[in-house]
Amino acid sequence: MSATSEVIDRLRQPEYVGENRCVPCTVVNSIIALLLAGAVALAWPPAGAGVLLLSAAAIYLRGYLVPGTPELTRRYLPERALRAFGKEETIVRRRSPAAEPTEAERDVPDASDGGDDAGASAVSDAADDSDTAEVSAPADPSEVEAMLRESGVVEDDPDADDLRLTAEFREVWWRRIRRFRGDDEAAKRRLGAVLDLDPDVLGFEAGDRGRFVVTLEGDPISRWDSDAAFYADLAVEPTLREWLPDWEGLGDRRRTELIAGMRAFLESCPACETTLTQVENVRKSCCSSDVVGVDVDCEACGARVFSGTYR
Repeated sequence: MSATSEVIDRLRQPEYVGENRCVPCTVVNSIIALLLAGAVALAWPPAGAGVLLLSAAAIYLRGYLVPGTPELTRRYLPERALRAFGKEETIVRRRSPAAEPTEAERDVPDASDGGDDAGASAVSDAADDSDTAEVSAPADPSEVEAMLRESGVVEDDPDADDLRLTAEFREVWWRRIRRFRGDDEAAKRRLGAVLDLDPDVLGFEAGDRGRFVVTLEGDPISRWDSDAAFYADLAVEPTLREWLPDWEGLGDRRRTELIAGMRAFLESCPACETTLTQVENVRKSCCSSDVVGVDVDCEACGARVFSGTYR
């Protein structure tokens, strides 16, 4: 190997060139190189050409000219600009079953519960009309977590570095899920109270691709990804209302996000009670923080229970 080849190999950074080359980083550094070369050329054109040549070589071999470029683009380049360059490449797809359903989930008996005539809330908004609702963390995630902890909704999972539902909250939630799942009239009465509508004018229909559709006098007004997601949302709203002292003070948007986000804690399907499967798609870029898309599905009945993203 020649001395020149050895020097090139030492300068080359494989993690930032070739298939790993970052287009936004390359564009940003190329602009910097042109500006720098142009400034030098004003004083002495040959020197400007030399600066441009050396800059191009550095970008070609190392992926960038300015040290720390990935961190700079991550911090200052807008997400829409990164997406324009396709900077969300899926590199990992993790598939795993949720924890085995607990005895509380298997054995909670069907029973009538109070609170079904509670006032309207944001349940209708939790059903997004898009194919998949992206659930973003409301306000500060740490504040929401603290609120759920203090109210006895969630607790630390001793078997994992994560949170889980408390047994008490899970029991009441599942009791309501089973009640609404087994009694359409009870579900319509509850939804009617939420929407401030006569339950007799509400209807439930199966939509395309497994969706669950709520109708008003025959016309669709809301859609969920599945009947499982609908039963979970309808049942968790009055349960959260009972557990969280400042439920009304959260505002419609935060209540809606919290209702939909609670489905991520479910370990078995609200429709058929089979263990759920969680699939994570990790999208990584040198220019932005990792984006993890989470889908929680039931392989037995095909229900999409939850879909969301986090960083």
